[in-house]
Parts: sequence; C-alpha cells; structure tokens
Amino acid sequence: MPSFKPTSGMVSEAKKGLEWRREYNRGGTAVGVARARDIANGRQLPIETVRRMHSYFSRHEVDKQGQGFSPGEPGFPSAGRIAWALWGGDAGQRWARRIVNQERKGVIDMEIRNHMEPVEVHGAGSGRLVATGYAARFETLSQNLGGFVEQIAPKSFNKTIKEADVRALYNHEPDMLLGRTSSGTLRLAVDSDGLTYEIDLPDTTVGRDLAVLLERGDITGSSFGFRVIADEWSETPDGFPLRTLKEVALRDVGPVTFPAYVESSSALRSLAEARSLDYDLVADAAAENKLSEVLNGLSLEEEERSEEDDREKPIIVRRNPHLFR
Repeated sequence: MPSFKPTSGMVSEAKKGLEWRREYNRGGTAVGVARARDIANGRQLPIETVRRMHSYFSRHEVDKQGQGFSPGEPGFPSAGRIAWALWGGDAGQRWARRIVNQERKGVIDMEIRNHMEPVEVHGAGSGRLVATGYAARFETLSQNLGGFVEQIAPKSFNKTIKEADVRALYNHEPDMLLGRTSSGTLRLAVDSDGLTYEIDLPDTTVGRDLAVLLERGDITGSSFGFRVIADEWSETPDGFPLRTLKEVALRDVGPVTFPAYVESSSALRSLAEARSLDYDLVADAAAENKLSEVLNGLSLEEEERSEEDDREKPIIVRRNPHLFR
C-alpha cells in the first residue's frame, strides 16, 4: 500500500496548529490533533489517510469565509483556522488533492520509462501479425532525468512478469489496447539484455494502423509503465546521483511514438526518503540540477552563496614585466 511523505509546508502548518491549540485551547478534534502530530513529525501517511484529508478539506473549505480565519480579523486564529492548520493547511489541501486525483486516474506512483530501439513486426501475409521489441535494457544509464540518472537491475522484472496482468498499450493510452498477458495476446520475457515483449496485434483500427507504421519503420521506440517496489540510490563514478530499479510492478508495455525518459516525482520522493531529506528540498534541487550538492550536504542557499562569493571575488591580472617593457 503506497504511503506519502508530508511536504515542508504541511509540517510548518501542523506545528503552527499545535502551538495555537495549546495557546488558545480551541480548534480541531482528537483526530485532527493526532493527524497534526503525524504531519509535524514528517511521518509517511497511507493512502487512506490522504483520502480522509481530502474529504476534510472539501467539507471545511467554507470555514475560510468565517471571521477570524485570516490574519488581522477579530478572533484570529479562529477555531476553524486552527483546525485547518492541524490538517496541514493550504499546503496539505493541495497535496491531498493531487494524490487523490492521481489515484482516480489510476496513475498513483506510476512512472514511465522509454527505450529507443526499433519495434519489429512479423508475420506479414500470414494473417497473424506479431510486434516484438525491448521495453527495457538492463544496466544501461538513462539520460539526465532531472538531476539524476537511472539504471535497471537484471532481476527487477522477474516477479512482476509472473504475477501481474500487464496490458500492451500504444503510447500508454488505455483506449489503444493491443494485448494482455492474461489472455495470452501479450507475452513478456527476460533475457540477458532486458525485458522483451511480443504482441499479437488485434484486427482493430488501432492494431491495423500500428502494423502499417511498424512495417514502414515509423515507430522507433518502446516504453513501460510501472510502480517501484524497491530501488537503491548511489552515485556514478562522476559523483552524479544514480537510482537503480531493483524491483518493479509492471502496468503496461508497448510501442511509443516519441521515446523519451520522463522525470518522475515518485523517483524524487524515493530519493528524499532514502536520504531522510525534505521532499521539497530535493524537488527544488532537481529542478535546478543541483541534486549532487544537496546529497553532499550543501543546501541550495549555501550553494547560491558560494556562487555569489565566486562572482564577487575580484579578478587579479598579473602582468608579465617582460611583455610590457
């Protein structure tokens, strides 16, 4: 069952709510106080708790209209404002809404990785067309995914290809279904190089159109959608953050039109948890391509000050007296 780490904004709000409640002796229930303590301590929250938080914020949005909710109003902080803070405040509302929306779309914690390699089609003229390709290659470094690179361990797919009911999709679109492992129209296998797939292309508009594109060589890559079960973080020989996928749960595989690695917030959350760092700090560092500095114990503020100091240092030009006689 997935769990989620509160953001730094939520932690700040929860601590404020607990302080207000002690000072003013109002606002929130025992459940709200317990929730605030979990958030303030940065504990991972299960999806059931995230759903309850989303429900709370939806019901109590109206409290923002009450007197004393905003600074400067009589009675601030009102009981409603204190309760709102206990649940993580506006930061918690945004966080819970995002996760619940992802869950409703069926993509919670879902990541996508792509592999640039031609997809082949076999059986032309036989009435049974089969598309084949590699969805992933083992122990091959990805491109920069936003401050880190990634590789896939050889055993990462062993369990999922035996247990999961994986779909074959074109461009990860559920409406472009090509096959399924449970029906035998999608077959997955692992060899020494990576994860391979075979799809019995259906006699549908999508299947026929895709067959034409494959025969013409227009499709130049494959992809797989997955959730991470286990990963490890280390560094490349150059000191760049390296994520190794050790075990994944497959959702889908198939050909894609535009193969490209996609940065994932799930990966950054995994890194933050592995190094006991604040997720917002990690995400900000990744956006600025400064993950290495953060992982080595240098905060973004310290890095920026260091850069400013370097810019402010005077440039000293030393003349060679032999050249200026």
